[in-house]
Amino acid sequence: MVKLQEKEIEKLSAITDITPVQVTKLIALGIIDENRCLDALLVYDYRRLKRRGEYKVAQIFEALMERYKVSKWRVEKAVYYKTPKKKYCKACQKEISGREYARGNGKCDKCVADEIEF
Repeated sequence: MVKLQEKEIEKLSAITDITPVQVTKLIALGIIDENRCLDALLVYDYRRLKRRGEYKVAQIFEALMERYKVSKWRVEKAVYYKTPKKKYCKACQKEISGREYARGNGKCDKCVADEIEF
């Protein structure tokens, strides 16, 4: 991974809406995760280059790999991976899987079982 230089700190500042000095301090204190910073920079640069319409995706990926010294997998993961949204049971507020949420119409299996009448 590339050590974050002034240019990257400026980009992080634009992404997070905090000053470059504050970004630098947070990184120095270890409060900001450098892996997430790199992911944010990859996505930021990808979207900016894609918006121009001058380059193909493969060319953009190659440029990002070269610029940040990362693998193609790392660029793809940063650009395409979406974190799954957490689902919670409507009755007991327990965190449940998406399948359980859909299966129980928003409720966990235990709450659905409690509603069964004999």
